[in-house]
Amino acid sequence: MEKVKEELKRLLQEGEIKGVLGFVPSSSPQKNRVFYTENPDDVSRFTVSLFNTPNLTTYLFRFKDKGKIALFLRPCEQRALNVLISEGKIKREDVFVIGVPCQGAVDPFRLEEQVDAEINSVEVKDDKILVNNAISVYIKEVMPYSCRVCEDVEEDVDIKIDGEDKRPSHEEYSKIEDFDKKTPSEKWAFFKETFERCTRCYACREVCPMCYCEQCFVDSYDPLWVEPGLSLQDIMSYHLIKMYHMAGRCTNCGACERACPENIPLSLLTSMLAHRLKRDFGYISGKNGTQKVFLGEYHYEDKGDFIK
Repeated sequence: MEKVKEELKRLLQEGEIKGVLGFVPSSSPQKNRVFYTENPDDVSRFTVSLFNTPNLTTYLFRFKDKGKIALFLRPCEQRALNVLISEGKIKREDVFVIGVPCQGAVDPFRLEEQVDAEINSVEVKDDKILVNNAISVYIKEVMPYSCRVCEDVEEDVDIKIDGEDKRPSHEEYSKIEDFDKKTPSEKWAFFKETFERCTRCYACREVCPMCYCEQCFVDSYDPLWVEPGLSLQDIMSYHLIKMYHMAGRCTNCGACERACPENIPLSLLTSMLAHRLKRDFGYISGKNGTQKVFLGEYHYEDKGDFIK
């Protein structure tokens, strides 16, 4: 990490990059905060850990046409960048990618729920998090499901932090396959109970790098797609239409679930999309920077027996 910081400092001093986007510690130890700087002296403040919550590619739109920006990206976030490049929203030459060895990402709300106390300190010890020097929580229990089914990326980074990936063991979508065995009424009961907790705060939308529309369909009044309010019908309409918009684009980074104050398992939904794309079409979103957009092409051998 220190070698990377020294290189970033040099790049800033020599004007090869405009700024650096990453994370620094915050007053809440369970969630580091996003930090941007153009000052070489600030580079030493950056940190890489399980507690880096948002997907930094979401912030790239704020720096469009302002110069080359360096940012720290885990594998799923590198895939998100690849999707944005393939959709023509970001140019690869405008970003300096710092590859981050991934250990997954902690959901701060889930950690708070597990601990049920004010969090004053956190320390990672092997497969556990020691909270307040007293309470041990298994990391796997406070991660989004997406971290358990994380797909690899064909790396295209400008510099990489030393270290090996220590992601949770890959489950090959076993939880999704178990869910598929449920009856329609059981599935409906799950979705009903899940989405009744939603307050439509749209935190999941705001942190998603794929939600870059200038006007979201839920904010449209002409035509009116979703009524304002908290009826279950409109809540489910929002989430299901959003999932359709994510098909072939979502890289299952889990940022939406980590941002949800109601602990709705949104990455279970995004993992369903990822599972079906991989199973039926052999497609992994953002696998590399040259991959075409999933819905932008078709093949005669594409599976079609699900169309009724």
